[in-house]
Amino acid sequence: MPSDRTGFSAFELLYGRSIRRPLSVLKDLWEDQDIREEQRTNFQYVLELRDKLSECAKIAAQNAEVSTARYKSYFDVRSQDRQFKPGEEVLVLLPSDSSKLLVSWNGPYKVLERHGKVDYVIDVPRGPKLYHANLLKKYYRRAVANQVPVLDEVPTLHTD
Repeated sequence: MPSDRTGFSAFELLYGRSIRRPLSVLKDLWEDQDIREEQRTNFQYVLELRDKLSECAKIAAQNAEVSTARYKSYFDVRSQDRQFKPGEEVLVLLPSDSSKLLVSWNGPYKVLERHGKVDYVIDVPRGPKLYHANLLKKYYRRAVANQVPVLDEVPTLHTD
């Protein structure tokens, strides 16, 4: 079965030719075609195989580029560009203490610096650690309204 990434089956990439299935063999027998492949020398076969394999490799590389571009476009439809500045607060998606399979958002922690396009050094309690942007979420602090505490007056009873 041809791969959607390369456009060739594994057999074709390995042996440099398509599979001769039973129906194609029967067709050759019915049409009584002489097979000239048996008359070739081993040296000619190796040269032709090398040329076929190099051609298959070129075509497979072109198909892989097209396939990669197609998959990237599918992925980018819903992707978000996350960028954080040093000093900002972020939440980090970390495994829970009870189980490695359970994760939760922990923090907020400060971003110390950026490494590359998607990695950030975060100041966690155990010391600075490098995290990928997919494990980070910006932390928004709640706005604190200026509230003046009101003391209720307790009515006092006057005894005259």
